[in-house]
Amino acid sequence: MPPRRYETSGLIIAVPMPSAKEQVCALALRELKQYWHEDFILGLGTGSTMAIFFQLLVNEAHRLPRGFLLVPTSLQAEQMIADSCLSDRLRSLSQVDRVNLTIDGVDWVIGRRTLIKGGGGAMLSEKIVGEASKNVWYLGTEDKFRPPQRITIPIEVPRWALRTAQRQIEALDQGEDFQLSVRQGGVGRMG
Repeated sequence: MPPRRYETSGLIIAVPMPSAKEQVCALALRELKQYWHEDFILGLGTGSTMAIFFQLLVNEAHRLPRGFLLVPTSLQAEQMIADSCLSDRLRSLSQVDRVNLTIDGVDWVIGRRTLIKGGGGAMLSEKIVGEASKNVWYLGTEDKFRPPQRITIPIEVPRWALRTAQRQIEALDQGEDFQLSVRQGGVGRMG
């Protein structure tokens, strides 16, 4: 979207309009402010949407409750926190007893009710932190919605469990709409 232009006494000021991702992230931060409290623990997801959300959170650093902590869902999120003014609030999942809320971006929404995570490569750690959370919010924009269709659903498996997981997946009733293909991914965002 082109920037909105304002004219004042011959001076032209171009102000960029917020993108849909920025608007979604701002809305999520506004909602989060209603819930955060002393000793609030936020799980922070991975990806481009979360980078925008995190920058908005950093801008609010002076308003965060004293005991507000951040638990990353990936190495990417951990590095983002460590490189910010909120680095003293960084904790691993093993350092906390609970996570109040995890916020993450969605990869796809199929139809009305099917949420797909895992396109970015940190899904195992995202899932573990999400399961440890009392609540999980997924952020996404209209471009994430897809009509019902045949899709590839990624499954992240640690190397030490690959053979067991592959046998379990192969034992599923595969039918004509199901196709198993195993590929080895790279390091991804998880590390």
